[in-house]
Amino acid sequence: MTVTHKPLQSSHIKSAGYDADAEELHVTFKSGGTYVYRGVPQDDADAFFDAPSHGKHLQNEIIGTYSHIRK
Repeated sequence: MTVTHKPLQSSHIKSAGYDADAEELHVTFKSGGTYVYRGVPQDDADAFFDAPSHGKHLQNEIIGTYSHIRK
């Protein structure tokens, strides 16, 4: 399934999208890499998108909490 990304206002993150059925948060960085964080519930994805700093939220709440793969 293709996940629709929306652009984000962030110094390091280009865009992100969420697949609710698979509970996957897809994050594309301005450096070019895309990472898929697995097992992210809807509430945590919503908190990421609503955060005043997407990068800080990703670092503090997502990375290290959820497994990920690089696409």
